[in-house]
Amino acid sequence: MNALFICDAGRNRSPTGVGVIRKLWGPDATRNQAESIGFVELNGKPHREIAQQLSKYDFIFCMDERTRTKLRRRYGIPPQRIHNLDIPDRYDRADDRDFLQLEAILVLKLTPLLDAAVRDPEPDE
Repeated sequence: MNALFICDAGRNRSPTGVGVIRKLWGPDATRNQAESIGFVELNGKPHREIAQQLSKYDFIFCMDERTRTKLRRRYGIPPQRIHNLDIPDRYDRADDRDFLQLEAILVLKLTPLLDAAVRDPEPDE
C-alpha cells in the first residue's frame, strides 16, 4: 500500500500521520510506503506533474475539507481516492501534549480505514 498524507504546510499533521500509519502497519511497514507533503511544496509546479505524482498512491489522506477540495479541483483526483481525516490545523509537534493528542486522533481515524483496506485491498475507483 502506498499512502500520502497532505495538509497545508506539511510540518505537523501530515508527518505525524506518516509516523502513525507506520506504527499501525507494524511488521508490514517495510512492504508499504507512506509519505507526507504540504501544499506549499506543490506551489509553482505544473498541475499535470502533480496529478501524475499523486496517481502513484493507493490512498491519499488529507487533513481537512479545504485540502480535499483543492485536490479535486486543481488536480482532478477522484473524491473516492481522497480520505478526509477532518483534523484542524491547530497542532504543534513541538508541544508534547499537542503531539500526543494528534497521534491519538490519527490512530482513531486511520484504524477503521486500514481495517477496511485489508478486507478490500483495492481502493474504490
